[in-house]
Amino acid sequence: MTRRHPSALLASLCVSALLLACVLPASGAGREECERQFKPEIGQPGKDVMWVPTSDALVARMLKMAQVTSTDYVYDLGAGDGKIAIAAARDFGAQAVGVEYEPQLAQLARCYVKAEQLSERVHIIQGDVYKTDFSNATVVTLYLLPDLNLRLRPTI
Repeated sequence: MTRRHPSALLASLCVSALLLACVLPASGAGREECERQFKPEIGQPGKDVMWVPTSDALVARMLKMAQVTSTDYVYDLGAGDGKIAIAAARDFGAQAVGVEYEPQLAQLARCYVKAEQLSERVHIIQGDVYKTDFSNATVVTLYLLPDLNLRLRPTI
């Protein structure tokens, strides 16, 4: 058995703590950084709608009503900040894809996914919900205007 000098041990612990802090960032701090970088604004215009964040309670209710489980592949159409796709993965264990037309919102959603350490289970696509193939979805969520829901009906 070898003995380490106390200062070498302290240095080793500091390096280990620093590495751990880099690997496991606090999700709250990461989300705050995302908001500083991408500055989402409620009501910002989009292709067909303006962005309004979905409440946490409504997200949870939607996913519970859909009976989402870890065996599901959830597509959220018009994903905005990615809240529904993130919740599907984080809270229900599903794989999820968010489809968002606006590049800045798609970037914000990707940043949140990374902050939540869900990159292996959530993917955010910057694309058009009318042109995206989501035929492999087991659950489709959308929180859009009624006329947009009707436009998507033939595809769904």
